[in-house]
Amino acid sequence: MSAPVPQLSRSCSVSRSTGAVVAAADGIEQPALAPSVSAARRARVASLTLAAIATYTVVLAKGLVRCPLAATFHVPCPTCGATRSTLSLLHGDLHGTLLNPVAPLLVVLLGGFAARLVYVAARDGHTRAFDEHPAVRGMLKVFVVALLLALILWIVRFFGWFGGPVPV
Repeated sequence: MSAPVPQLSRSCSVSRSTGAVVAAADGIEQPALAPSVSAARRARVASLTLAAIATYTVVLAKGLVRCPLAATFHVPCPTCGATRSTLSLLHGDLHGTLLNPVAPLLVVLLGGFAARLVYVAARDGHTRAFDEHPAVRGMLKVFVVALLLALILWIVRFFGWFGGPVPV
């Protein structure tokens, strides 16, 4: 016969990322301790995550990779002009930002996601708990809305509005 499964009281829950029980005292949740992961592993995972994000950022900023959609179909993608728009904003060129006005918001959100990813990797030694914080879930919702706005802008530009299709 199997051992009885302990019942959780109303003041406990189970963490999605670790499966550990999170106890609540007086209605305030206390985070469960992550499984023992060595500090070396956490540092290694965090540094690899940071290196991957930095490499991706440099490759995009330098224009070393061309958009696969634009290269294959010779039409701009929904986020076409995002890198140029963001770089224009960073240089103070507000007119250049109009290439894709949604891009700066997307870049700020992606930066927030990158910071959260590195933080979670350094804290836990893995990234499974990336979206457990309510603020990150809110940022994900804003990101989806911003992507929808970029898609709407892309469709509208095919009709010649807002500067027409961005040159590929």
